Amino acid sequence: KKLALVESLTMGTCFGEFANVSNGKINDSIGYFKIINNISDLIDCKGVDRDIVSTKGLYSVDSTYEISTAVINEAGCDLVLSSLAEYNETSEQAIAYLAVGDQDGIHIYKQTIKGDKSVIGKLVAHNMCFYLIRKLKQNAFFLFSSIIVILE
Repeated sequence: KKLALVESLTMGTCFGEFANVSNGKINDSIGYFKIINNISDLIDCKGVDRDIVSTKGLYSVDSTYEISTAVINEAGCDLVLSSLAEYNETSEQAIAYLAVGDQDGIHIYKQTIKGDKSVIGKLVAHNMCFYLIRKLKQNAFFLFSSIIVILE
């Protein structure tokens, strides 16, 4: 099975963790990888509806759904795992939209995560991995030889 992976605030943390647990065989399981830094990165993705992203903004349920469906359709992957998350310095919290799904449907979870910016990215990545593992168990998918993600 192939995974499409999209990260924003996590800046490749999930990808790095998958590389660690797959003993360097990550290319066998990751069919698509992209980091979204700004709204232009999102709009430039093939299959993303520019009007929805322009109206709803970068960090929203709608934009997360757009990138997730576009990536899984365009990349021809079996699963998609994505996050669009923004850290607010003033309130010291992140609003994260995490998506996991397949061709049958995509589930989006909105989370508010409080904490120091230095740990927020790892917390968001940890939650992404949790939802991926749950999806894998539900569908009896096998990704990598086994998936055990431990974020320190």
